[in-house]
Amino acid sequence: WTMLAPLAFLAAAGRCHGDDLIKSVNVGYDGYYQIGRWSPIQVEYEAPDASEWRLVVVVQDPDGHPTRRTLAASSDPSGTASGRFRMGRLDQPIQVQMLVGDEVLGSHVIAADDAAANRPIMTDASLWLLVGNTDIFEGVQTWLEERAAETESIVSRNVVALHRDDASVLPDAVEDYESVDLVVIVGHYDMTASQSQALQHWVERGGRLVVSIGSRLDDYQASGLAEWCPIEIAREQTFTSLGALTTLAAGTSGLSAIVEPIEAVRLVPNGNPVLADGPEGPLLVRAAHGLGTVTCSAFDLDYPLILEWEPAPELALAVAGMSDLSQMISADTADTGGSVGITHSELQTQLVTVIDQYDGVAPISNFTVLGF
Repeated sequence: WTMLAPLAFLAAAGRCHGDDLIKSVNVGYDGYYQIGRWSPIQVEYEAPDASEWRLVVVVQDPDGHPTRRTLAASSDPSGTASGRFRMGRLDQPIQVQMLVGDEVLGSHVIAADDAAANRPIMTDASLWLLVGNTDIFEGVQTWLEERAAETESIVSRNVVALHRDDASVLPDAVEDYESVDLVVIVGHYDMTASQSQALQHWVERGGRLVVSIGSRLDDYQASGLAEWCPIEIAREQTFTSLGALTTLAAGTSGLSAIVEPIEAVRLVPNGNPVLADGPEGPLLVRAAHGLGTVTCSAFDLDYPLILEWEPAPELALAVAGMSDLSQMISADTADTGGSVGITHSELQTQLVTVIDQYDGVAPISNFTVLGF
């Protein structure tokens, strides 16, 4: 990234030039991305009739200085360019420019107040990617807000849960996961080798992955996940009780009476923590993988009895390893200051600025730096 003169490109919401060159811009995940972390960006563009051109994304760093990163260049054909950006402030737009030399041939601005396309969140929020029928996880934020209202307190960390129908839309580059705190897959394991590898490397860097297997053992074993998942799956089996799950949530009833056996798998702990151990075998097992964790469910996390269970959101937090999110902040002591920026040390800002001006240098995850 390169330091520029003071922002001359800031404009009103929706300002767009050169529509014939920059056709569309999508940032983050459904517009959501975390401030201060690398996030994906996709730009559909038409290459100009020029021998030398560049397609760049321009955003501000935490100190308000504009920075830019190249997404495509003259050696690339027209189409869709994928890359990454790192926004430093909540109150600033994202701009994509088509340049020939220093001349701007086309630009597209996503305004800071464009709630449909630009949804920045602070790093104290938790961004989840949920694949398949993940209803118990999707209801966590609502459950947290209801608990906060009952206790006249404030949610300590908000959860942004984004649903995906299947795993085929997951990132195929590990860097695109830096804004993501949790991935949950309930069925729909089919993904490319590059997507599986990106997911594996993200977990190794500190990510949290939850995989529901249950009645879908054949589909799971045919996927790339089974090749590197650290939890051994022995065989199919059935459960007649899920009562052990009540140790993970406040509810003490509602899971013991099962009319028909539940299709499941036999999880082999091999010394890894068993989160819930039923009379017929482990229900949930968690294993370390690099700096992160993988949690496997022996039963379907979308089993109807689970979806209907009142404390299901609390169970979801326990399965995710994020029960601390249920802790509330007293409304009397909460800091509700109006600052919209984030604070970074001057040394970090300078270091990032120097490193990021080289497009050939891969973005470095904070998780990697802290881990090693």
